[in-house]
Amino acid sequence: GEIIPYTGIYAYENITLEAVWEENLNHTITLLLNGGSCNGETTINVRTNEEYEIIVEPYYENFVFMGWYDENNRLFPTYGNYSYDHDIQLTARRESRKTYEFMLDLNGGTTEATTSFTLNNEEIRKGVYLPVPIKEGLKFAGYYYLNQKASDQNGLLFVDLNFNTYQQNVLFAKYSSNDPSVASDILEYGSYPQTKIEDYDLILSLEKISEKNSKGYIEFNGKEYAKEDEIFGISYFLVEPLHWIKLINGDYMSDNTIDIVSFYNSDTTRSVNDETIHPNNYKYSSVRAFLNGYDGTSYNVPDYSNNGLISKIFTKEEQAHLQTTLVEQSDASTGQTNPYFSGDTEDKLYIPSREDVLNEIHNSSITINRVRKPTDYAKLKFKKSPEEKYWLRTPYKYDNKICRVLNSIGKMENTDIVTKELGLVVCASFI
Repeated sequence: GEIIPYTGIYAYENITLEAVWEENLNHTITLLLNGGSCNGETTINVRTNEEYEIIVEPYYENFVFMGWYDENNRLFPTYGNYSYDHDIQLTARRESRKTYEFMLDLNGGTTEATTSFTLNNEEIRKGVYLPVPIKEGLKFAGYYYLNQKASDQNGLLFVDLNFNTYQQNVLFAKYSSNDPSVASDILEYGSYPQTKIEDYDLILSLEKISEKNSKGYIEFNGKEYAKEDEIFGISYFLVEPLHWIKLINGDYMSDNTIDIVSFYNSDTTRSVNDETIHPNNYKYSSVRAFLNGYDGTSYNVPDYSNNGLISKIFTKEEQAHLQTTLVEQSDASTGQTNPYFSGDTEDKLYIPSREDVLNEIHNSSITINRVRKPTDYAKLKFKKSPEEKYWLRTPYKYDNKICRVLNSIGKMENTDIVTKELGLVVCASFI
């Protein structure tokens, strides 16, 4: 029935009012100090949808407080509306005290602000915005420390950096364009799930949406989100433009490991067109079919013609700017004699070879520059396969069940392909 306001003057005849009661449920936010001390209360009583604020910050003699984290290892906001119908237990995260010195290399950009900083990790945790430089015709993509991205496009310094403590560090500005014909450090093209959503209000909104679009994403307020199961529940990831770095040969490589995949699902040889195909053969691999949306059923690989990565990353219009590339897979492509090379292929998407990571990445002699850090989305997938390595298409020359891979510090390794799901770094050529 109609809800009658508490106050006002109303004209009714023969009206009966019924009181509606709502249970006054109280919930508790419990703060675990993780070895710290504080002067404030560590228990907060709150109702669902009631506004709250956590003013307690634990003190540590030799550590820095880095925030409150819930049971799902999510950073919990210190104020907002309590959007839960149950109690929550939060644990303080701490980190050793560190001080960093660094300078900004604006890479041809300009700013009127200072470019030299001394900061500690407590200041970084509370939020430090570095100056955003301007470079004509390009968009600032962020600062980079060696090969790792150090800030977002607004200059906000990331809290998970591995700076050299008490040493001079240089943050290098990079600029992006969404036009392959424009010279830039980074090309923004295509899109894929990347950043994990930590905003509790946004998560609650996404949880109410069950409908997905043709790519399997949730749509909300003009953006797309991927929904994924985790050990402790559901996580959501923002679908964002992919960043590509330009190789020396003119092709592009994804700036991150974007997902994990299997190379091939068996350690036995096959016969295709009367040819013996070894398990580490790239031409007839699962990963090549998955990348390009090929039907691999004729060579014991699934049919990816309707769910290949190429259609997940790129729209039809964007696919028109992908150029078919001669993907070398021979002795000449790696400088080695190898009995397991599959022969060259022609594809729009491919994974790098040993040669690509050793010679085509700029300054690849510095091993850290070969590293492609996983996105938040890929990190979730790596929980199933904790080795943060990415596949190369180069087979190991002494064993037909082994391929070359790049590990998390940029060193070459050999890995058995069977039952392995490792990182996916994608290469392409754009026109």
